[in-house]
Formats: sequence, structure tokens, C-alpha cells
Amino acid sequence: MPLGGGLGRNGLGKFEQRILFAVRELQDGGYAVSVAASIERRFGGPVSLGAAYATLARLERKGLISSVLGEPTPVRGGRQKRFYRATENGLRALADAIQADARMQA
Repeated sequence: MPLGGGLGRNGLGKFEQRILFAVRELQDGGYAVSVAASIERRFGGPVSLGAAYATLARLERKGLISSVLGEPTPVRGGRQKRFYRATENGLRALADAIQADARMQA
């Protein structure tokens, strides 16, 4: 079953938190496939690429991440990868979510 989750108190769902965590961890090297792989490695369970793409787009619309297109590569048939980076607002939202989870577990 793909990873997901409900909406947290700060407006971030668990899956959004995991996406933000992976984007932060990967820094400028995070693109949808590497973000999904990072989540699978760290949290276990399969991650749907469709869900990862949709969540990345939603987080970008919320201003929590930004993206840039990389250079075209022959391996991808000349297509570009979209690389993601957490914004200051995204890092703050992630820190708030982590603190809220810690308070709930205490």
C-alpha cells in the first residue's frame, strides 16, 4: 500500500512532510524519482511516482518548495529533469510539523 497520511495541525499531510523531508535531504539533487526513492529507503513501503509528482506540484503551489529544470540528457531522450529545493517557508513548515509530532509522542 502506498504511503500517505492525513492532514496535520499545520496543514501538511504526512506524505507532504515526507516529501519535504526528502527534498531537504537531497538538497539541489532532488527530482521526483530520487525523492520517491529517498522516502522508500527511509520510511519503507512503496511510493507511487504519480503521488510524488502530484505532491511536489502541490507543495510548489503552496510556496514550500521551488523547482528548476536541469539540462537535457541523452539518457532521458533529451528531456530535462525538474529539480526541487525546499524554500524557507517549507523548512519552517517541516520543522513545525516535526515539533508537533514530537509533542504528540511525549
